[in-house]
Amino acid sequence: MFLKSACGALVAILVVCAMSVQVAVSTTRDSLKTRDPIHALAFSPDGSRLAVGTGLLTERNERGGIVVIGTQDGKEICRIETETEVRDLAFVTNDELVVGERLAWSRLDLRTRKIERHIVDRGAISDIDLSRGDVALAIANTAKGEVEIIDIKRAQTIQRLRHQGVSGVSLAADDIAVTVGGAKLAVWKVETGALLRETQHQSGRLVIVSPSWLFTWRPWGMGELRKLQTLSMADPRLEFESTSGAAFLSYDALAVAGQGKCEIRSMKTGELLWKKHLNVRSVGAIAASPDGRVLAVATATTSSDYAVAIVTVSK
Repeated sequence: MFLKSACGALVAILVVCAMSVQVAVSTTRDSLKTRDPIHALAFSPDGSRLAVGTGLLTERNERGGIVVIGTQDGKEICRIETETEVRDLAFVTNDELVVGERLAWSRLDLRTRKIERHIVDRGAISDIDLSRGDVALAIANTAKGEVEIIDIKRAQTIQRLRHQGVSGVSLAADDIAVTVGGAKLAVWKVETGALLRETQHQSGRLVIVSPSWLFTWRPWGMGELRKLQTLSMADPRLEFESTSGAAFLSYDALAVAGQGKCEIRSMKTGELLWKKHLNVRSVGAIAASPDGRVLAVATATTSSDYAVAIVTVSK
């Protein structure tokens, strides 16, 4: 068993006004604890479910797991053990998940618990992302130096984007993919595989936070907001130290985790809307519900004590 409930709750309520945005945050939900590091978090399209991906890789052993819980009551809906550590995941529908393990990607039906597993032919998955239309899956493979775009319904490759050292990928609207790694940030046209623009860049992960913006970061290093169309820095400049993850909130705000804390900033002004130290050794993955009203943050207090903190957000 790799998930158990905990009764301790983090409590903090703060209301901050910035421009036309008012943010009220309350971390009052019970945490969820796991025995292994949490690498990925994802909300279902209706926000009623949260998927947690875990895994541990050592010289002698490897294990992974997926837990799906209800966001309202915290009750476990599904628990699946995987052969290798889970590195990323995303919901296709409220009842179906796409899971990226170290050496495979899978489709998981939560109603039947059926798993359709596809082994990566060479190398290991470093990042995955699901398109907004829920029809394409992008898999970044550092060892192969490429991003594979897959039609998830047919489980067929529809495009390969060559990017040496690629470590992160994100799919945007309008058939656009953004890749990062190997000291390069690049924008591609998926249908043709054409490279549209690129720039020198040291970050290793990224997330497209809106149709106009992308956020990049080096794990536990500097994170920054950039314009999708030009890849130039945001103005005002928005940077974060020791970033471990980021999520877009629907009212032009960005939630960023790192250095044992979580904060929310306005993307228009760069102003700090909310900040909370979680009294933990470190924080990791972060995810936002589709309506931007709930945040899930992975935390660690010791090398064997990992948890998910649920943060409720309202404008």
